[in-house]
Amino acid sequence: MPKSTFLAIGLLLLQGLWTPTALAEPPPIRICYESDPMPPYSLSDADALRDRAGVLPELIRISAERVGLLYKFYRRPWKRCIRDLEENRLDALFAAIWLKEREAWGVYPNINGELDASRRLWSSIYPIFVANNSKLQYSNGEFQGLKFGVGAPVGYVAYQKLERMGVLAPSSLTPDIGFELLTRNRLDGYVIDQSIGRTLAKNMGLSDAITTLPEPFLISDWYLVISHKFYEERSQDSETLWNALTQTREEMGEYLLEKYMKEE
Repeated sequence: MPKSTFLAIGLLLLQGLWTPTALAEPPPIRICYESDPMPPYSLSDADALRDRAGVLPELIRISAERVGLLYKFYRRPWKRCIRDLEENRLDALFAAIWLKEREAWGVYPNINGELDASRRLWSSIYPIFVANNSKLQYSNGEFQGLKFGVGAPVGYVAYQKLERMGVLAPSSLTPDIGFELLTRNRLDGYVIDQSIGRTLAKNMGLSDAITTLPEPFLISDWYLVISHKFYEERSQDSETLWNALTQTREEMGEYLLEKYMKEE
């Protein structure tokens, strides 16, 4: 450390304006995401140890490192991620669709008080996956040919929308169980992101048995959401990370998706 720096620190010490912790790095940003793997967007913990975490963790890792922000990932059930964010036990979570009521538990990127979609983490299309011989139809927000109901991951916006429509399958179904039931004609449809669904069908050997309906059920943007406490204390870091995510997504998003779709 240069002599001038020591002299400056000594002066600040005498004035009571500096403590040894003043030069310490800020703690890592604690970031939570769904514990269940959702290839290609997130893979298993074992894969992550081999530097194959998935599209979204890698997107965030690259973004944080390019702007010099420390971070640490945590895996939790989705509802636990949300609760921990609300209670400030974590600093951020991904990937969340924006809903007005969700602003109560986290801060989304915004500009002039409005949601800034340009700083989204990712964009997602949610088709309705069905068996090849399914009679289910969906058009203009209405289903026809329902018998057993339509499933979606618990806690997701698609799940809530199906519930409001009164067409949700009576059991809470994980994607793999949902797809298996589709092939046995015990479930009418299952709503999930198209890349997740196609990867899952491929891994289960069901690519030739499952298809999607022509009209998507939902098209939404995903966001990295920051806790209110973290944003209040480190707003500049929050903005910096959102900006870096935008740049990284635009430069590398398609490459990362293609990379993980090929690997799965």
